Amino acid sequence: MAEPTQASVSKVDRVIEHVLGMVNDGSLKPGDRLPSERFLADDLKMSRTVVREAMSALQLSGTIDRRAGDGSYLNVSAEELSDVSGPRLPTGMSLVDALELRMALEVASVALACTRARPSDLLRMEATVTAMKEFLQDEDYEGYLDASMDLHLAIGRAAHSHPLQISQAEITEKARCDQWLLVEQYTPEIASRSLQEHSAIVRALRKRDMEAAVHAVERHYLEYPTITESGESDEVQAGR
Repeated sequence: MAEPTQASVSKVDRVIEHVLGMVNDGSLKPGDRLPSERFLADDLKMSRTVVREAMSALQLSGTIDRRAGDGSYLNVSAEELSDVSGPRLPTGMSLVDALELRMALEVASVALACTRARPSDLLRMEATVTAMKEFLQDEDYEGYLDASMDLHLAIGRAAHSHPLQISQAEITEKARCDQWLLVEQYTPEIASRSLQEHSAIVRALRKRDMEAAVHAVERHYLEYPTITESGESDEVQAGR
């Protein structure tokens, strides 16, 4: 894949600065829906690809929440923007290390979410699980895996810890980039097990059962058979 040019990076930065400017001047407040990607592209005279890259960067930082089929929503206030850079993940991690870090971050997230999750957080997670079920009914494993990443992001948001959310979002998006490794090797049995594991996490959060939520997360990462019972590659494991 070609490296982005300085010009393309500058264009992405301009879109980000435009969105952040709307936050700072009060045009956008937490919970507000952002203008559509098409509108921003036309308004800023940018390609939709550039706008989409900017939206991905804003989602990765925890600034916005992108909801499939529903647009993007602002997560932070103008006062919180100074914290958007947040902690950065270490570079050079192996994929197994990244998987272990994902588990550690998600254990912390569910522990906090058991006390901090709002009704809207739980409804969002349950809606995502419903979407995951529909993808499986259609045997659309690519759509299913993408939705499962959205669920992990929703769990991170439900903790309502901005630094934790940023870290979890960053490593989850890295895993999303690797999920193509799983698509062709997914089976109905693996998909069914995966859905059960994700559903168990959401059920525990709904009950505010911290012990069950942490156990469900650990089981998902430690016991879930991604591809085979043995001989899994590091690349496959990272896409769980």
